[in-house]
Amino acid sequence: GLFSFVKLNKPVAQLVTASTKGKKGKGKSASVVNQPDLTQSMAQGDLMKHPSPKFSCLRDNLLVGLTATEKTLARQSTLPILGTWLVQADAGAQVVTIFSTNLEIATWRGVSAVVKDSGSICVPAMTDDAIRNWLGQARIDFVGNGKACLAKLYDDKRLAATLKCLPASEFPLIPRVIPQLTLSLSRADVREIQARVAFSAAKEENRPILTAVNLAAVSGKQADSAQVTLAGADGFRLAVLEKEWLAVWADCVKPDAKGRRSLNVNIPASAWDEFRAIARHPDD
Repeated sequence: GLFSFVKLNKPVAQLVTASTKGKKGKGKSASVVNQPDLTQSMAQGDLMKHPSPKFSCLRDNLLVGLTATEKTLARQSTLPILGTWLVQADAGAQVVTIFSTNLEIATWRGVSAVVKDSGSICVPAMTDDAIRNWLGQARIDFVGNGKACLAKLYDDKRLAATLKCLPASEFPLIPRVIPQLTLSLSRADVREIQARVAFSAAKEENRPILTAVNLAAVSGKQADSAQVTLAGADGFRLAVLEKEWLAVWADCVKPDAKGRRSLNVNIPASAWDEFRAIARHPDD
């Protein structure tokens, strides 16, 4: 199974649990709610075929995307591609989407840009350090050729960096999801789950299943609710939290003989840290 956590404009967040299909294709949005085409890859298939993106964007805008996705970079992995960002430029939407994954959690963020040529390229992890040292609100021009990417501070011949890149075709597939259950959680709910359940999951990976939090949901008495039980254990302690949240069940989840819908999924405990960061209030 796969799950996605999406921040909304309102003070709630949506946790979507879903099954997946690993097919490459087109996609335009990071939200998985009410999308017509949800069986394809998050990364757009056509853009993956063009290794030479060319775009310009403000330094601070680019740093927002890199900072939002840097926690899921696998910098110490034996697979070099996991230590890179997939940068995907779309000339049609004038958006640059930045992806990262450690094969357990995948995050992505879109930033506004002036895209001249569409394409995708994988840039190394030190990219954010190089750009952070460039002060000011100046515009940065990116030009990729498949094997390298030139990042240049606009109208300044003294500041430029050539980044050794990897082909976008080597980047792991980030599949879209087929929504089965959408839960609406407040920021307080996310913090409570982290404090009362996720902390008890195992940190060692010799028993991978114990590093996850089990989420079992059953349709509630109301059509728009679900009874949810979350459990975490590390072999020595067990933490359980029962809640009832607003929910939307997809038609693909068929009711049982008693007319109840149900879903059971294991969510990596480390993901709840990311959920909490996404849902954090500016005043927290």
